[in-house]
Amino acid sequence: YTFAMPAENVIISAVFESLTSNVTSVSMDFNGKMFLITYIKLSDDVMADANAYVSVTFNGKTTTHNVAGLKRDGQGRVSVRQELFAAMMRDEMTLQVFNGQGEVQTLMYKETEDVTDGFVYSALKYLKDRQENSKNEEMKELARAAELYGTAVQVYFGYKTDELPPEDRAAMEEAANEISIPESCAE
Repeated sequence: YTFAMPAENVIISAVFESLTSNVTSVSMDFNGKMFLITYIKLSDDVMADANAYVSVTFNGKTTTHNVAGLKRDGQGRVSVRQELFAAMMRDEMTLQVFNGQGEVQTLMYKETEDVTDGFVYSALKYLKDRQENSKNEEMKELARAAELYGTAVQVYFGYKTDELPPEDRAAMEEAANEISIPESCAE
């Protein structure tokens, strides 16, 4: 929404930003259990609405989080944690923001002009992003190892293996051979 007149653009942008929530980042937590964490800077209207909520749909199950009950961090963002198992790293979740009347609100991702009514993401997308965009070599290695682990668990439990690209399965098998996992420890 860009206009030719700079003064109008500033006014329109400010109004648009106050009406749009922004998914600022995504991360993962591997401490004991596995979580995909989405950080959201909620719009002023949503923050002021005592009945507004965030919903996460993952594998056919929808969980709602009342906005009033979500804690804000030092940057004014709220975080929504979605638990998952390693075999589910490829499964997509859809996050949506609703006002108190149950109307879906618009979302942006990382302050781009791409606006949507639902943010679709997966742990695998996060891990791929870290492998491609992290400046930290150890983070790249950790993200790759987590991806291979997820593939191995998916194969072991026979979870949606028809969705695995052959190259991912081959990379997982090669990694398992490189680190010589004893057959007795395959689980």
